[in-house]
Formats: sequence, structure tokens, C-alpha cells
Amino acid sequence: MSNATCYPQCLGSAASLVANTELIKTNLCQPLRQICDGTTVGTIFFAGALPEVNGIFTVTNSSSACTITIEVTDANGAAVAYTIPPQSSVAVAVDTLTNVTYTCTGPDPTAFCTGSFEA
Repeated sequence: MSNATCYPQCLGSAASLVANTELIKTNLCQPLRQICDGTTVGTIFFAGALPEVNGIFTVTNSSSACTITIEVTDANGAAVAYTIPPQSSVAVAVDTLTNVTYTCTGPDPTAFCTGSFEA
């Protein structure tokens, strides 16, 4: 008996894609907390060695005074910035996501913004 008949093929392998293509849903929720100085950059998401990442994510700003600015970068290096006012959120649809970073700006540069990243 060969190994090919003993073990099932991994989802995503070339042979499995022919017959059984299946999307695997991954939920990610990450709290955000950053100083509101407008210069400190935090990384929310980095694809690294992951294969192509596509989907929708939401960033919520639960701060009362700080504004969150996110920068979304795709595999082509194109970056798009989104500004999220206090007590609001933004949903972003992405293809080939590689990186999401953020900064916070507010009237008190020693205060912290808070929120969440959900994908």
C-alpha cells in the first residue's frame, strides 16, 4: 500500500483542488491600543508567508477623542489610508492583503486610542 492511499491529501494540495475545493473560514479579533501621538505606528496584520489573503475586515475605534488612521497594503505595494473617527468603524474589502498598520491622533498626545480589528 503506498503512502498516497494511506493518508488523505492535504486540503489545498494540487490533487485536492481538482476534486474538493473548500474555503476555510478564519476569524481573527485583535484588540487595539496605541498612544495618540500621531507618529507611533502599530501593526495590526502582516501576511508574511501566508498564501494570498482575501476578504473583509473591520476596524472599530472605541476611543472618545482619538482618531485612528489605518494603512492597508496589498501584494502590489499599493497602500490605501482610511480615517476612523472616534466611536465609529470602517469595513474594508481586500484582495491580496499583505499589511495593515495604524496610528492614532488626538487632542492629548499622552492619551491612548482603543478599538478592535476583526477579520
